[in-house]
This record gives sequence, C-alpha cells and structure tokens, in this order.
Amino acid sequence: MFFLPMSSPAWLQVPVLQWYFGLHFG
Repeated sequence: MFFLPMSSPAWLQVPVLQWYFGLHFG
C-alpha cells in the first residue's frame, strides 16, 4: 500500500500521486 504522511503538503502529494498512479495504472 502506497501512501504519504498527512504532514505532506498538497503540492507534493498531487504530482507524486499522479506519477504513482500513472506508473502503475497508466
């Protein structure tokens, strides 16, 4: 299970999530 700490800012979460899902589900 991939996740980011709640302390991570949204500007970091968004590109990382886009990359992660694009890599595994794209």
